[in-house]
Amino acid sequence: MKTETKKKIIYCRYILPPIFIALLPLIALIPSYRYVESGSARGAISLAALLSNAWEQGRVILFATPNATVPQTAYGRTLVVIIIIAAVLYLVALCTAVWSCIVALKLFMSDDEESAERSRTLFITFFPNRIVLTAVEALAIAITLFPYLMPLVYANTLGMKISMVLNAPDGLIAGIVFVVAIAILSVIAAPYERRFDADIFEKHTVICANGKDTDDEYSYVFSTDDGSDERSSELKEEQAELIRRLLNKDRGQND
Repeated sequence: MKTETKKKIIYCRYILPPIFIALLPLIALIPSYRYVESGSARGAISLAALLSNAWEQGRVILFATPNATVPQTAYGRTLVVIIIIAAVLYLVALCTAVWSCIVALKLFMSDDEESAERSRTLFITFFPNRIVLTAVEALAIAITLFPYLMPLVYANTLGMKISMVLNAPDGLIAGIVFVVAIAILSVIAAPYERRFDADIFEKHTVICANGKDTDDEYSYVFSTDDGSDERSSELKEEQAELIRRLLNKDRGQND
């Protein structure tokens, strides 16, 4: 496989998630659902309209209906709680996807190794591996489960039986395809990221020094935590020389 193709795979792994998650609200505008109540089918409704209607119903029941019955109150509270949780998960997934994209592109393209390494270190503090990252990004599709939960909410709070029928492919189907695609891309891109030293999950030990008495400035020297040899013997010699100079400098200051 050509080098450019490998780089494109890495780009796709980190660029596609924020794009898809950002476009999910547009997918939510498709009238994908029909609800059947007492044998009567309602008109097709989109996820966006369903969320808007459910939020308004919950708000009115909880804050503008003082004489609401217990089942009505439970219904309104359940709708509001589900929507809030789904919205929070969506925002967490979106922010995570954008953050991982920035860190990956910065590591892959930036000439500032120190800044890129700081960004990587902070990122892997919260997301130590690809599985965690993919799982958090997948939280974005939690909001697409709302239409499937509505029959349960009706049955458990109001005691009413309704059923939902898909009118068109919805956000959940698109979300499942997205998660599977990202998982596959993660597996494929992993070795290429390590090859190009652009693996945001590869922890490094950083040794650096800035000469205060001279104009010498030493570049960063990385060694992987697993002890594997990923640098040439010349670089290892430079690292050893750097350590010797640091030790000699400390001895001089102590004397």
